[in-house]
Amino acid sequence: MLVELGFTPEENNLVTLQTTGIERSAQLWSTDRGKRLTVLTAPADTGSWQLVGDTLTSYGEGLTRTLELKPAMWFDRLCAMNDRPFTKAELTSVEANQAAATPPCEDR
Repeated sequence: MLVELGFTPEENNLVTLQTTGIERSAQLWSTDRGKRLTVLTAPADTGSWQLVGDTLTSYGEGLTRTLELKPAMWFDRLCAMNDRPFTKAELTSVEANQAAATPPCEDR
């Protein structure tokens, strides 16, 4: 197994890339919190991962996947998608899980 390390310049997050073996994976770690933010996997036929700046690219036969590694951008996008009243089904789930019934990004 080959593991490569890199840092994203904008957020200064640690990225680990496993580029050999059956499962190709990339992990994004918060250096501030010391916690893993996400794990990304790619099919075994993926050739490799490449980290350039904040952009992670997975190369495979006839398919290239690109992802910007900017958690703040992801959070903003998720907040924008959820900036609406909860549906009846969502409210039922919120109540069943004893979670807050306010929009998740209201305090942001």
